[in-house]
Amino acid sequence: MGCLWEVAMSNILVILVTTVVGLITCFYGYPLIRILFALTGLVAGYLIGVQVMPPDQAILAVVIGIVVGLICAALAYPLWSIGIAISGMVLGFGLFASLGTMLDLSSTLIIALAILGAIIVGGLFFFARDPMIMLATAFSGASYAIYGIAIAFPESSFRANSVLLTAAVLVLGVIGFLVQYRLFKDRHLYAGVPAAES
Repeated sequence: MGCLWEVAMSNILVILVTTVVGLITCFYGYPLIRILFALTGLVAGYLIGVQVMPPDQAILAVVIGIVVGLICAALAYPLWSIGIAISGMVLGFGLFASLGTMLDLSSTLIIALAILGAIIVGGLFFFARDPMIMLATAFSGASYAIYGIAIAFPESSFRANSVLLTAAVLVLGVIGFLVQYRLFKDRHLYAGVPAAES
C-alpha cells in the first residue's frame, strides 16, 4: 500500500491533469470542441517546430515552436469541421481494421473493410456533427480519465486487466454521452455550419 501511495504522489500532477481534463471532456466536451482542437493544434505545432531545429539552438527552437504552434492553433479553430471528419475517418479505419483482424480476414479484405469504415464513420462525423462530437468527446474524455486513474494504481489488478479498463471506458463514455446529450441536444451548435466557414 505504501508503494502504491508513493507512486501515486510522484505522479500526482499527471494524474490530476489527465483525470480532470478527461472528465471535463467526457461530460462537457461538446461546447468546448473548437478550443480542444485549437489546443491540439498548438501542442502539435509546438512539437513539430521544436523537432525540426538542432538541439544546440534550444531558444530558437522554442521560439519557432511557439510560432508554429500558434499558426496551427489558429488554423485548427476555423477548420475544426475538417478535423472532425478526419478524426472520424481515423477512428473508423482503426475500428473496422480491428474488426477485420478479429474475423481473421485476409490483409486485402482488412484494408478494404478499414477504408469502408473510414468513409462511413468519417461521413457520420461530418454530416451528423452534433451527436458525433458528443460521442467522440465522451469516449475520448473517458479514456483520458480512466488512464489517469489507472496511473495512480500501477500495480493493481485494475490497471493490469485490459478487459476491466475497456469496460470502465465504455461505461464512463456512455454515461458521458448521455449527460452531454441531455444537456446539449437542443443547441445544434455545429449541425448547419458549412466546412468552409466552420
